[in-house]
Amino acid sequence: MEAENMPLSLLIRELRRLQAENARLREELKELRGATVAPAEVEMVSPRAEGAVVVSAPPITPELAGFFFSVFRGRTDVFSRRVLRKDGKAAYYPVCSNFWKSGVCPRCSGEQGVKCSTCAVRSWAPVTKRVLMQHLQGGTPEKPAVVGIYPLLEDDTCHFLVFDFDCHDEEPMIDWRSEVSALRAICRLHGVPAYAERSRSGRGAHVWLFFEKTIPAEMARHFGEALLTKGAESVNQRSFVSYDRMLPAQDHLPEGGLGNLIALPLQGQALHQGNSVFVDENWEPIPDQWALLRHREKISPTFVEEKIREWAPEGVLGAFGAPESGAETEDRPWETPSRVLHRQDIAGALQVVEADHLW
Repeated sequence: MEAENMPLSLLIRELRRLQAENARLREELKELRGATVAPAEVEMVSPRAEGAVVVSAPPITPELAGFFFSVFRGRTDVFSRRVLRKDGKAAYYPVCSNFWKSGVCPRCSGEQGVKCSTCAVRSWAPVTKRVLMQHLQGGTPEKPAVVGIYPLLEDDTCHFLVFDFDCHDEEPMIDWRSEVSALRAICRLHGVPAYAERSRSGRGAHVWLFFEKTIPAEMARHFGEALLTKGAESVNQRSFVSYDRMLPAQDHLPEGGLGNLIALPLQGQALHQGNSVFVDENWEPIPDQWALLRHREKISPTFVEEKIREWAPEGVLGAFGAPESGAETEDRPWETPSRVLHRQDIAGALQVVEADHLW
């Protein structure tokens, strides 16, 4: 119904609703601008040494959240949250601003078989400073706030490359630490700055390479494959059993898809267990995580191109030159699942506040 044709009583009711909504959003914005939630230091459990390791932690402010995403920058128009499903298992789901919105979301009207990935009214929620602050603060032990981002940008470029190593439940004896250490040795040998993060679960690691500026994902993945192949020869590493994949996992964005996601590091709850944290050569948490990020070394596109020509002049990459994954998978925490969402999966979803946007 057009506003000019609405009864006065309905117009007044709608005006009051909008005024209340505006007031609520103003309060949220005020809270966000004044938020500084974090002690001066965090005490972490050390998996390899007796006692705890104390790591400095600055207050979690909007400014810090902005810097955080400048380091781990993926797509800004979409992100995923880790949620516990009804069956007790965890999964990551892209957050939709229209999810379960009355009069908009098809689920509200009882429509069956509508998937969020193909929904006509789907509206992905953008990455905001508030979302990132919740991830860094960690949420609660019962309901941790864990955010995943999509590193493959819409123009098929990326800001970083990540090697993922996992010890799966069915393979408990895999020495993934030794294999990650071998990759770090390879990077040192060939002058490639690399940073190892023990994953949130503590049963694997991510090795991050940061680029000076965005480069084509195809080039980044070619560089990673060449590095693994050439480096394995250098250190006599015949295989990486725990090596899972590189992120981005695709050279080009799948049609209608988002690519594979990766969980952001420095998740507040996991930090207290010594996980989701960057570690040194002895697998101890680095005392000043933020200084490490601020002074990280970045790789130039020229270096990438030179090393690809040197290590893989004919494009033959050997055992580690795995073909591109053509579609997102559904059995890893960086998945883009097609599962049905439930109301409780994104209970209390954040409203988007324009001033809260990073961009």
